[in-house]
Amino acid sequence: KSSPRNTDISPTRVAIEFSQATLTCVFESNPAATIAWYDGNWKNLIYSAETRVAVNKATMLHTGEYSVSAKLTFTRVTRANRQNYYCVASNGIGSSAVETDKRMVGGAQYRYSATATTSLDVYSFPRNTQISSPGAVNETDPATLRCTFSSNPPPTVDWYGESGQKLLNTA
Repeated sequence: KSSPRNTDISPTRVAIEFSQATLTCVFESNPAATIAWYDGNWKNLIYSAETRVAVNKATMLHTGEYSVSAKLTFTRVTRANRQNYYCVASNGIGSSAVETDKRMVGGAQYRYSATATTSLDVYSFPRNTQISSPGAVNETDPATLRCTFSSNPPPTVDWYGESGQKLLNTA
């Protein structure tokens, strides 16, 4: 008999906002582990409207252990999904070496658990545009125009004149 040990976890995944993304983890143990996914606040994601959790049936390995994998699929990635995710396996067998933090699920203790961590990085389109100007100025007076966008990664901002020509000396 053996406690769960992580044998595979998705590396940090980059997803485009509004697309679908999947994270995967695999644990081996005997008896077979039960696997659950949690977000960065240790909220169990099985009840989330925006995610699907699929746990495959255990496969017996030549070592006598069972391999179990779990997929966390985001049906429509948003900026709020940019965080760490925890894949937790438990089978009731183990030692203090694989004991996880007791704050995990509202103080409920999963004494014989193992945890694997991955993250989702969400690339988002520029939005939340703010433009500010000093209003009317004389043609020869300097003017400062400000334009801000929110996106990941940060956008490059270029300014163009009325003629469509790119302006130089922009910061």
